[in-house]
Amino acid sequence: MICMIKRFTLLILLLQSCAVVDYKDVPALARSILFGAPDQEVTDSFYENMPYSFAKIRIGRSRIGFMVLLSIENDIYEWIGSYDERILTKHGKIISTSGLDYNINFINSGDSNVNCDNCSATYQIQLDNPEALLIQKVTNSFVKNEEISLMNQKSVASYVEKFETIKLRWKGENFYWFNNNGQPIKSVQEIHPTLGKIEITFFYK
Repeated sequence: MICMIKRFTLLILLLQSCAVVDYKDVPALARSILFGAPDQEVTDSFYENMPYSFAKIRIGRSRIGFMVLLSIENDIYEWIGSYDERILTKHGKIISTSGLDYNINFINSGDSNVNCDNCSATYQIQLDNPEALLIQKVTNSFVKNEEISLMNQKSVASYVEKFETIKLRWKGENFYWFNNNGQPIKSVQEIHPTLGKIEITFFYK
């Protein structure tokens, strides 16, 4: 834990619109933010009592937990869990993970933009367990405007990202929802061929 805190002191935690966790608070948060815990509804009181921006994560059908926003740099959001699990997102898209059973890293994630209609991109991605370097082609499309019931969010725009991996029989669809301010509020993504889908709901402070 001491080594982990020392690493946190090297990070710059500056943010204008979202609250990030201070490294001094990580030990206390780690005791209350559990991965693999039973599902917990994010009520108004739960949200109000949480001092930082956070994300509710569901991996597959059973693993559920919360991660807090650690830093933002160049539109890349870094989320951290209680056992130093980390997920990096850009515009809601997962571009790197560590500490999970199976991890991924997008080597060229600079142009990632999922909330666009009829656009495409080609990514070079690195998997572990097993280790592999792959090329993945994606196309993104606007789906529809819809009404939801999620905290103070009511009207969202949804997008679908269809992906196909070269030289590997791995393809599918990822889904993203954005609020009127262009912030991602939810996503369902398949980031590794042997890992269950990851559902993320974002809560900003």
